[in-house]
Amino acid sequence: MIPIVCVDDCFGMAFNKRRCSSDAVVSADILNRAEGTKLWMDTYSAKLFEEANSVIVDDDALAKAGVGEFVFSERVDPAKYQDRIGKVLVYFWNRRYPSDTKLTLAPGQWNRTIVAEFVGHSHEKITLEEWTRK
Repeated sequence: MIPIVCVDDCFGMAFNKRRCSSDAVVSADILNRAEGTKLWMDTYSAKLFEEANSVIVDDDALAKAGVGEFVFSERVDPAKYQDRIGKVLVYFWNRRYPSDTKLTLAPGQWNRTIVAEFVGHSHEKITLEEWTRK
């Protein structure tokens, strides 16, 4: 599976069970990258993608996604499933937000490649990294 997460500079994902931030440009980029492949997410995240009919909504998406399938995870750290992860797409907000849920996949255990840097709708700079196993 290929988790997709959005994090702040301290790898924060969520605060009080809510996303730290969102950006319409990131949502569009996720749909574009997952085109032709399954894109899973939970009910909470699906609200960001209401117009997309290719999304599979399941509150246990990380556990159910198959090999090569994308999972957008905003509030659940995918580290619990790391034995099933082939690569990870990490969008950095390039800001610091309060958070109580963090991405705990150790960055040093992955090859990190910057795929893109772009201006978002609500963020002046968003960095997308692809993490692959070392």
